Amino acid sequence: MLLNKINFHKEELELFVSKKDEIVISMLNGWKIELMPYAFEILELLHQNGYKIGISSGACREFIDQFIVYFNLKEIVIASTSSNEVEKKKPNPDVFLTSFKKIEDLFWIPDNKLVIWDWWSDIEWWHKSWAKTIWLNYSKKDKINEFYCDFEIESLKDLKDILWFNN
Repeated sequence: MLLNKINFHKEELELFVSKKDEIVISMLNGWKIELMPYAFEILELLHQNGYKIGISSGACREFIDQFIVYFNLKEIVIASTSSNEVEKKKPNPDVFLTSFKKIEDLFWIPDNKLVIWDWWSDIEWWHKSWAKTIWLNYSKKDKINEFYCDFEIESLKDLKDILWFNN
């Protein structure tokens, strides 16, 4: 079987990514975005109880920054990393490990790291970064794979029970 190979120069790929990011940012300005139910309350609760919160995303830096400002999370989110800022993309856990490192550079953090995610494939990559994983399976489409997932919840409201369990 003959496979087609497309060769791109690094500059061409960087231009493509920057154009994609510009389009996403321009679209963001017109969207009406809402946080998931209980998200802000849970983030505030985590922050008030000494949890250090970071965002790791496949979104571009500008989107992450606007997201943090739009939802008034500047006091709560202390570190963030875009996948554009790391060399190795998913499935490599570098984007997640970089956020952990940023937090650890500011604070002494114990080995107990907790990750909440709503996209199944990302749970697998968080697991590879040696964190306890909480899968927010609000759609109940997928079944839990206990090898990758330490906890499964249907709503962020359910997170309160897990947090107190881990204290």
